[in-house]
Amino acid sequence: MIKQTFKDKFGVAPSLSIQAPGRINLIGEHTDYNDGFVLPAAVNKGIHFALNHNDTGKLRIYSIDFDDYWESDIQIIEKTDKGWGNYIMGTLQQFQKRSIPLSGIDCVVGGDIPIGSGMSSSAALVCGFATGLNKLFKADLSQWDIAKLGRQVENEFVGTACGIMDQFASVFGKTGHAMLLDCGSLDFEYVPVDLEGHTLVLINTMVKHQNTNSGYNDRPAECAEALRLLQEKYPTIQNFKDIETVDYHNYLSEKAPILKKRVDYVFQENRRVLEARNCLEQGNILGFGQLLYASHDGLSTQYEVSCKELDLLVELAHREEITGARMMGGGFGGCTLNLIDNLNINEVVQSMQVTYKEETGLEAEAYFVEIEDGCRVL
Repeated sequence: MIKQTFKDKFGVAPSLSIQAPGRINLIGEHTDYNDGFVLPAAVNKGIHFALNHNDTGKLRIYSIDFDDYWESDIQIIEKTDKGWGNYIMGTLQQFQKRSIPLSGIDCVVGGDIPIGSGMSSSAALVCGFATGLNKLFKADLSQWDIAKLGRQVENEFVGTACGIMDQFASVFGKTGHAMLLDCGSLDFEYVPVDLEGHTLVLINTMVKHQNTNSGYNDRPAECAEALRLLQEKYPTIQNFKDIETVDYHNYLSEKAPILKKRVDYVFQENRRVLEARNCLEQGNILGFGQLLYASHDGLSTQYEVSCKELDLLVELAHREEITGARMMGGGFGGCTLNLIDNLNINEVVQSMQVTYKEETGLEAEAYFVEIEDGCRVL
């Protein structure tokens, strides 16, 4: 479909096709920008790009999903009123900053990542486009170059205070594996994921969030302030992984009780990520599921990035005796991640959807996902 649309729009076949996956994060939410541990994986929902050179000196791009076409001088980088377009412009800017010469580009983009679902369509968009430019212009950027470039687009051009996890997962994904990433050192290892008769299902609250105008950006600022306060008393601390041996509880309780709640969550979530890795390696799926529930409790009550709809879906998961569930992504909407036994999976999901609609009036969509490879040339 993408290639045919490209030919219809530009009169020739594309010379390059790229597939960029969305991602799930099994556990380790909001720990990435705190230099903590995360356990993401790329999934079989993504964004597909078709690209070619042109001799107009312009970027000419069409989004199938938004049915939206626009053109821009390839050398003039400025913000656009098209939300999705700013990720494209920010990517072009990062190539300019690296002194990588660009010429005219034709591009068609489309995919099946539900927007606002927490599967990081933005990282797929940026990293997929960057992978295409890297190939098209023989820029010789490494996978890490592309992941870091993607984060800079979000931080510097779009204005989202995200960490490196989403871009890392979209680029480095591997079929059948999650990735344990230390967001401070950037060391990582692949962790085999055998769910032993379970399936990962995302259930969408259908409550949309935009990270740039929700409370999302407040949390990095709060954590930075908490770290500053801790470093005043404990100068050797580099990040929240280093507070294992210090008594921060009383200190922050007196100084800033709200910040203590944020630090409690990040500290405990880092521990849960390492425990989750161990559970997966040992085949302890029930233990892994309990860690998902514990993660959601922390996100809801300590980090306070959940919402009533997300909390309701997790409560319904408890009622249905699902193995594990938690909110996933930035929060304030989006999806829950559910670990469901295959024996009655369809009945359970349908029951949750019916009850959710009765209590909210919203039709919750469900996405059955599989773990696959990261950004690649097709």
